[in-house]
Amino acid sequence: MSDFARTGSALLYDRFSKDTIRVIIFAHGEAATLGRYDVGCEQLFLALLNERKGLYSSILTSMGLTLEETRRVVKEISGAVKGPTANEIIFTRDAEKCLELAWGEAQRLDVDQIQPEHILLALLVTDSKALANLWAELRINRAKFKDHVFKLIS
Repeated sequence: MSDFARTGSALLYDRFSKDTIRVIIFAHGEAATLGRYDVGCEQLFLALLNERKGLYSSILTSMGLTLEETRRVVKEISGAVKGPTANEIIFTRDAEKCLELAWGEAQRLDVDQIQPEHILLALLVTDSKALANLWAELRINRAKFKDHVFKLIS
């Protein structure tokens, strides 16, 4: 059983939209590409960049972010490979927290399902060290980016 299921956060699966499930699957693929057995916040972010539709996709591309450059930076900062990939999707504690924050963002916006844009908002407020490094490398002002995203989706 994954840490995600043990924490009780598995209940969030029922609240994922179809688009969010696709993003989660993409994130698992991004983790596997890096040889990781777990999905972290940086893989969730890559998965959002990998998606070609939706409001969040246009937000990310309008910020000048590209999948290739972001993938390069993630590979650079993620360090050594942890081991074989898992058949099930296992989240890091930071990614679990991010998904819980995404549910909070959805509730705050009075939406009954977690959409990918809620994950994006959550990624911008989570305190993940990997994401802090990613934002710095990509020269993203997290506070301004979050304000921009929130204005567009609310």
